[in-house]
Amino acid sequence: MFIVVYDDESSVCCPMSWDGDCEGAIYCGSGPVALFDTRKQARKAITISKRFALLQKAHGKPEDDTFTAGAALLKIREARTA
Repeated sequence: MFIVVYDDESSVCCPMSWDGDCEGAIYCGSGPVALFDTRKQARKAITISKRFALLQKAHGKPEDDTFTAGAALLKIREARTA
């Protein structure tokens, strides 16, 4: 299993949750962490989220710049249990 995190490798590390506004999209929120069976599925969710953010911006709505300006800080990590 894999998760997507926003990690600036300094002080912020936020696991991604499912975005209720767009099927297949994820965001840095307070919901349950989005889990993926494969890295390919996680990558697809990042792509959907980026496209959703660009669509929101094109419509003049607030967009999640995590997937545009901060895309380099998104990491796919193996989910581990303690």
